[in-house]
Amino acid sequence: MELIVVISIMSGLLALTFPVIRSFTQKDDSGRKINELMVLAESLKARAVKEGKNYFLYLDTAASRVFFSDEGADESALSNDRKTKLLLLPDLRLADVEFPGIVSEDTHLYRIGFYAQGYSDFALIHLEKKGSPLTIKIEPFLSRVILLEGFFTLENCI
Repeated sequence: MELIVVISIMSGLLALTFPVIRSFTQKDDSGRKINELMVLAESLKARAVKEGKNYFLYLDTAASRVFFSDEGADESALSNDRKTKLLLLPDLRLADVEFPGIVSEDTHLYRIGFYAQGYSDFALIHLEKKGSPLTIKIEPFLSRVILLEGFFTLENCI
């Protein structure tokens, strides 16, 4: 019985430290920024469930900026979040974001929702790192965010 308790504690600690360990494995700055974006998405999903409120991740493809806000943010709070809760991606180019069933509008600001009930919007974030395409896949019911080498469309991921 004690062995089972020790193993469960160790696996819980390993699960909590995995994002930190993964951040040390990234070599260059753009790799760290990709990792920060992935960890941000994972933490917003966990935070929404823990705090019982919805969070939104905003991706500005025109400026390659990322920021987040909660559901109660009005226009002034959203403007403040744009300045304070910001992740700049200078070495990366945010190409676009794909959502299933939603036709892409001619916009540069995308919003991905993370909901208190434990799910999120299904989204593919398309990035370009030094000319090579990357795709970050956010699954609606999985806590982990997946990095895919290459440009993947919704048809390839479903």
